[in-house]
Amino acid sequence: MKIIQATGQTCNQFWIYSHYFAESLASGDKIMILAPDIALKDYPNLTKQRFLKYPFYNKLGVSVLSYKRYVRILNLVFANKITIRIFTYLFKLIPKVSFVEGHMEAFTSSKKSKYKKELKKIFKPTDVVVDFVDKFIKEKRGLFQVIVGVHIRRGDYQTWHNGKYFYTDEEYNKIIGQLKILFPNKRVGFLICSNEKIYLENFNNKDVFFFKNSSAAIDLYGLGLCDYVVGPPSSYSAWASYYGNIPLYFLKDINNRISLDQFFIDEFPWPPLNIDKK
Repeated sequence: MKIIQATGQTCNQFWIYSHYFAESLASGDKIMILAPDIALKDYPNLTKQRFLKYPFYNKLGVSVLSYKRYVRILNLVFANKITIRIFTYLFKLIPKVSFVEGHMEAFTSSKKSKYKKELKKIFKPTDVVVDFVDKFIKEKRGLFQVIVGVHIRRGDYQTWHNGKYFYTDEEYNKIIGQLKILFPNKRVGFLICSNEKIYLENFNNKDVFFFKNSSAAIDLYGLGLCDYVVGPPSSYSAWASYYGNIPLYFLKDINNRISLDQFFIDEFPWPPLNIDKK
C-alpha cells in the first residue's frame, strides 16, 4: 500500500495522482490519501474507487465543520512539511507500506496511456457540471464550426517566473485574432476561461464567450470539449488537453506567430520542465 500526498494546486495533483492510479489499476495495490484536494467534491468518482481510500475524509466531518473548512484542516494537519517529514521517516519502519510526497516528475507511469479510459472516469466531474457544460457547448456548436478554448491564467502568474506568462487582455485579443485567421472560411468561437473575472468588453471579437457563474471544474471540463486549447504553460490547460484529447498550444512567447503545426497532442504535455521542448 502507498500513502501519497501530492503537492501543488488541483491540476498538479491530478497529474501526479494519475500516474500512481495507473499503476494501481494495473497491480491492484491500494492507495491512501490523507489530505484531499479542495476540488474533491467536484469529482465524486475519486471517492468510489476500490483501490483508493481517504481515511480521514468523511460526511460527519463535512457536516460538522463545513466542506471547505474540513478539507483545509486535513491539509493543515497532514500536508504540512513537518508531518510529511515525520511520515517519510516513520513509514520506512513499517513493512509493506510506503509514504510518498508526490512531486511533479517524481514518478511517471508507463501504464498511463493504457488506462486512460479508466482514468477519465475517475477524474470525471459531477453530473451537474457535465450536463451544464455539455448543453452549453452543444448550443455553441450550432453557431460555430470550430471552438478554441483560451485559458487566461492570472492570479499567481503575476509573479510565477517573474510574470513571464502573465498576459493582458489586449495581448489575448491579438492572440484571438491570430487564431481566427488559422481557420479561413469557418465560423470560429472562443471559450474564455480564467481564474479572475472576465470582462467581455475588453475583447473586440463578438465570437468570444464564457461560462456565467463558472467554477474551476466547469472551466476545466469545458476547455476539454473545445477543438483546440491555448494558454500559458499550465497544468490546468494541459489537463484539459489530456482529458479531452485535443491539440494544445502553450503561449510561451506572446509575440510568436501561431500556426496549426505548433499545436500538439501529448500524453504527457506537463510538467513544466518539458514546455521548452515543444
